Amino acid sequence: MIQKQFRFKSWDGFIQIVLKKGAPTRSESFSIKTLPSAHPYVRSRYNKLVNTRPKLNSNMPLAPKFAVVVSKKVSKSAVVRNRIRRRIFEWIRLNNQSLRQDQLTMVFVNTDSVAKITYNELNEQLAELFKKAQLYI
Repeated sequence: MIQKQFRFKSWDGFIQIVLKKGAPTRSESFSIKTLPSAHPYVRSRYNKLVNTRPKLNSNMPLAPKFAVVVSKKVSKSAVVRNRIRRRIFEWIRLNNQSLRQDQLTMVFVNTDSVAKITYNELNEQLAELFKKAQLYI
């Protein structure tokens, strides 16, 4: 699992901004929505958070932030969904130094085949998708 500072919070409002304004990139098993941290909506929301609660948010890093979304359409079993989520977060944790540090990124899983593939195949698919989205250095 990646550190808390690299994950989206439910209360900070960045998730909605990335969903509405993020640029999509797709592969057969995954989709990514990404938004630069310099985007005006992101900057505005960040400044509002820092100004309203300075003690809580003053040292909050703006980017990089990651989220992994695995819907019930992928698998009805929470165990399987959480396994997929953990595997993707682990890939992000191991490759964090190779990823662009100025982006807010959400990864969506489209198929349940992700739960059954090996880590090497997962690594190849995610690396290819992140390169396609120009997030992989």
